[in-house]
Amino acid sequence: LKLGEKRVIEVVDRLVGVAIAPETGKVIRQVEGTKGNVLIFVLSDDQHTRVTIRPSGTEPKIKYYGAIRKDVPVGISDAELLQLKAETDARLESYVNSLLSEAEKRG
Repeated sequence: LKLGEKRVIEVVDRLVGVAIAPETGKVIRQVEGTKGNVLIFVLSDDQHTRVTIRPSGTEPKIKYYGAIRKDVPVGISDAELLQLKAETDARLESYVNSLLSEAEKRG
């Protein structure tokens, strides 16, 4: 399973409390913490690049959140920072669009 150009390393199911290998569907490890109807698609070994989805508690829709960790050089200009943000937003949007496309295929 890929989201955008990134391979999904693991899927964390917070409701069950497990991390699953997407290639095999097998449990990799148990996950501690708050239980909830949340899936986290981990896209980096450091687990800082991820897409999280959950149902809304008040509306008939699914909410999604993205996180990408990026080291920012000291002394970066405002223009460079805006460019970096735009590139990061576009990458995150490609991950979410891939996830939505995969969900549509699977019904």
